[in-house]
Amino acid sequence: MALRQLTILAGLVLALTAPAQADFRTGMEAFRRHDYLSAYEAWKPLAQTGDSTAQVRLGELYLHGDGVAKDYVEALHWFRQAAEQNNRYAFFYLGKMYELGLEVRLDMFESAKWYRRAAEAFHPYAEQGDAEAQFVLGRIYQEGVTGELDRAKALKLLRAAAEKDYAPAKWRLKDFYEYRIGGPNDIKSFAKLLRKMAEWGDPSAQLQLGILYEEGNGVEQGIREATEWYQKAAEQGDSEAQRRLDRLDLPLAEAMN
Repeated sequence: MALRQLTILAGLVLALTAPAQADFRTGMEAFRRHDYLSAYEAWKPLAQTGDSTAQVRLGELYLHGDGVAKDYVEALHWFRQAAEQNNRYAFFYLGKMYELGLEVRLDMFESAKWYRRAAEAFHPYAEQGDAEAQFVLGRIYQEGVTGELDRAKALKLLRAAAEKDYAPAKWRLKDFYEYRIGGPNDIKSFAKLLRKMAEWGDPSAQLQLGILYEEGNGVEQGIREATEWYQKAAEQGDSEAQRRLDRLDLPLAEAMN
């Protein structure tokens, strides 16, 4: 798994004082603009005064090298600081760092311990319908990192988060179906998910939906539909979609339909 995929904290703002909330939001606005240095400058004072959300955010910046030099030691420091305050995101990140051996000894038992704490902490939020919590908990069950591999639970949680338009869950669910993680009959569900993502405007989903229509896999075969989705993806610069579009003989395709 790429480290970039580890970012899970989408925008949580704790019950801070008004000035602290303003500083945190300033950091979030900078982060969303990819102005990571400004985000770092906004969050570091909050992290130093003990705000666990800012500590996790600072750890993420060091983990990925955004706005600062990549530094796993610093990332680990801030995640541990936040974990001491029972920050559920910090639990998740510590599990990941022990799983990957990032500036700590690779230790699957220690990793599982932190993942279990994360799962326990995220569970109530997932039950309340929080999409981000459903996504994180779904990942934990899907990957079996606590020692409990439960793909049915993972699928249920990821679907719930995806239905709320939580983008990371859509992508995780897409991979879930694409690699048949949920079982051999998931292709129709995969096609339904791809359609949602394609309608949302994602060129990769448009390309893959076109392939399903061209092959009649999970959907009724339709060259006209395949051409339509290839066209949409090609218009967004997808070279594979353009190659497939060029290959299709449109008059013959229309005749076949």
